[in-house]
Amino acid sequence: MVNVDTTHWPLLHIIYPDVLTEADVDTYTEAMDAALARGEPFAVSLTVTDAYFEQERNTAVSNKSMKWLKQAKPALSEHCRGMALVVPSEERRAQYGPTMEKTGPHVYGCPVAMFLSHDEAVAWMDSQLALPDMEA
Repeated sequence: MVNVDTTHWPLLHIIYPDVLTEADVDTYTEAMDAALARGEPFAVSLTVTDAYFEQERNTAVSNKSMKWLKQAKPALSEHCRGMALVVPSEERRAQYGPTMEKTGPHVYGCPVAMFLSHDEAVAWMDSQLALPDMEA
């Protein structure tokens, strides 16, 4: 089950389960839609496990995620100042970080960075939120 924490707004923290289901995508997209509906800048962290990377990809889950992303990208570009991915190891960061950081802004409409700890992610998110609108 996806765990969503909005208690530190404008920082949104989401923890993914080991295996992502369609219900998890619904929880994630509902949380993101609620954040976007506020109409103000925010940043989001997504924490994942090794098992998340190793799961067999589910076409229905991927399609549902991409459908939401396609419609949400304009609002993400306007309000999301950054997406911080918290990964479990340097190996995962080395494996996925360069690609995510390069393609993330095109895919998600906001800067994307990978971190090994929640604290590093929060520091980056805070710095993203401190940037003037045109630099984020």
